[in-house]
Amino acid sequence: MADKKEYGDGFLYADDFVRDGKWCQFALTIKGIVPPNTIKAANKQMVDKVCLQFEEASKILAVNTTNERLLKMACGSAKSDNWVGKKVTFYPVSVDAFGQTNVPALRVRLPKEVPMPFSARTQLGRDLTGKSLQVQTAGSDAAT
Repeated sequence: MADKKEYGDGFLYADDFVRDGKWCQFALTIKGIVPPNTIKAANKQMVDKVCLQFEEASKILAVNTTNERLLKMACGSAKSDNWVGKKVTFYPVSVDAFGQTNVPALRVRLPKEVPMPFSARTQLGRDLTGKSLQVQTAGSDAAT
């Protein structure tokens, strides 16, 4: 999970998954894989994560550790090069991380036929899909 100030507007964030005031999930087709330390973020630092390009979106996604594990399961391969052409559903969640609570993040939704390992369940966060967006005020927790 990254701050927009860190990566910049060219990256996908949870708030990109809001339509008509509600959190939504989207199925995106992976068009390309960008290896770590290939792209510079808005803060002029190299992005140290695998990044995904999509057919349906102009923005890219920096893949965190949790989503990388989920992508391996959803795409049926540990090799990211094999993810190209796969359609993957991403959905918004609320997580507690880095000393903050209710932080919006994105997760990969596994297909029903792929069992969810117990160890991964604790890192999924709280699904926000279909819930109304609550405006965050200064000093309050992020939208839930």
